[in-house]
Amino acid sequence: TKVDSHRLMHKQQRNVHNKIFGGELMRISFDMAFIAARCFTGIDMCHFYAVDDIHFLKPVSIGSVMEFSAWVTYSTPSHLVIVVVVEELDVKNGTRSKTNQLTYIFEADSQVEPLPEVLPKEYEEMVLYLSGKRTLDNCLKGATQ
Repeated sequence: TKVDSHRLMHKQQRNVHNKIFGGELMRISFDMAFIAARCFTGIDMCHFYAVDDIHFLKPVSIGSVMEFSAWVTYSTPSHLVIVVVVEELDVKNGTRSKTNQLTYIFEADSQVEPLPEVLPKEYEEMVLYLSGKRTLDNCLKGATQ
């Protein structure tokens, strides 16, 4: 499951350095991850479990057109790993550059049926799948220690 959204970054979202506040990008990416979880499961019975990696790769300028893409990369019967990639679109020359990448983990409520399984089809999807598996395994291992 993949969901996309485009946003225009406004000056109300700026920080003291006149760039977009990272917390605003995190909020939008969390919304995208939640929507991906709902679309993947088809139910409103998943809740946030953990945030794993947050990579701020480059600052985002006011007025930028941003694309937020959220993928369900790995699942178990009770957990989902969702990666959100944030890219800045250069509307003049049609290029894009990655500015952020965030990884979220969601958990299904105990009374629901087992979650569907992610089945990668292409090489890139398999790489994301294995990364998601490692992320979840490390997160769950840390929670039991």
